[in-house]
Amino acid sequence: MTAISTLPRTESRASKDMSHTTHQSASTPAPTAIPPSKGAIAVESEEALDKLVADPEKLDQLLSGGEREVVFGDYTLLKRLSAGGMGVVFKARSRKIEGLLVALKVLRTEKVDEENIARFKQEAWAISAFNHKNIVKVCEMSKHAGMHYIAMDFVDGEDLLAVGFKHTLTFWQVMEVIDKLAD
Repeated sequence: MTAISTLPRTESRASKDMSHTTHQSASTPAPTAIPPSKGAIAVESEEALDKLVADPEKLDQLLSGGEREVVFGDYTLLKRLSAGGMGVVFKARSRKIEGLLVALKVLRTEKVDEENIARFKQEAWAISAFNHKNIVKVCEMSKHAGMHYIAMDFVDGEDLLAVGFKHTLTFWQVMEVIDKLAD
């Protein structure tokens, strides 16, 4: 496996405008990532990510097989949750904080330009501006090997869109959902 570097720059949810970076003090050592297993696949380049994402079935088979870890920076990818116009979302486990599961959204490499990077960061800033039980929290927004990502709370379950396609909701059921979201 190739060496995995930790990036000195992370943008923290704690900063008000998220325009400055946070750094570990000299007296407090940075948490050490759990070393990847032997034979792990390290996503260390945009090409490696493109290759993984290009064949969703092969990727799903690789991630569900459990024989080899797929490592993206400080995270071990567990499952591809979805893919959209801007990025690919994975269920991932932190390699620094034991037991922490995140939804890791990685900006698609073909979308890397100033406008889309700004839009991607704006998404993280907008989410982090809220503190509500029905809105996920941003854990981290950073880059790994040149690839932009957002790590957010992982919430297990079906998304609202999937529920809407499986079931026909009445007007009152939709209003109930909206009421719970707006609570």
